[in-house]
Amino acid sequence: MKKKMKYYTDEQKEVFKFIIIIIVLVLVIGGIYLITDKYIEKGSRSTTAGVVNYDKATIGTMLNRPYEEYYVIIYDSKSAEATIIVL
Repeated sequence: MKKKMKYYTDEQKEVFKFIIIIIVLVLVIGGIYLITDKYIEKGSRSTTAGVVNYDKATIGTMLNRPYEEYYVIIYDSKSAEATIIVL
């Protein structure tokens, strides 16, 4: 019985290598995901939403910017002159 030999072109060999690399990457990333999902506690994933207070300005943190110059506009919204902006 004669054995048939398969001959592959260079393009086919490159496609096979690419497919093997993709499969290995998917397996590695999937393994990392499963390991971290198993060992990381479920309670440590909780997040809290940030709250912006538009009524009060925290001047101490506003002036701690790393830039040499910047503009800050602060006004009293209850004042009669709140709509006047002087630059």
